[in-house]
Amino acid sequence: MPNVKLTYFDLRARAEPCRLLLAYAGTKYEDERLAAPWDNMAPWAALKPNTPWGQVPLLAWDGEIIAQSMACARFLAREFNLAGRTSMEMAQVDEIIDVIQDLLNAWYSLYHAKDTAGQQKFLETNIPTGMAQLEKKLESRGGQFMVG
Repeated sequence: MPNVKLTYFDLRARAEPCRLLLAYAGTKYEDERLAAPWDNMAPWAALKPNTPWGQVPLLAWDGEIIAQSMACARFLAREFNLAGRTSMEMAQVDEIIDVIQDLLNAWYSLYHAKDTAGQQKFLETNIPTGMAQLEKKLESRGGQFMVG
């Protein structure tokens, strides 16, 4: 069993896919949760200069550090045989993940800009449209799984 440590803020945001993958696989890991920067900046300020890209999450896997949330999640999915069995299935997995990531990134931009009108429009139009598109893709692939 590998030695695994996931480092992120005590939030569900960008590290949550990794936490879910690790839980699904039943992998024991150290879940290092930093205080949210708006609660206590000191832990993040101390760690940030020692990260590869000045960001978290960080996934340590047997001493190797992987940064960038989606790189970490894709690595775990491959390790746990959840990333597709063929090149086509792998591309289909990436397609669905990227659609969801696009929605999340758009939301984060509106949230951090404190654009309440944009947030409301996003919730009323982008989310229903995105969910309908995902549902249509699910139905086109048999209705039970997005891939496989």
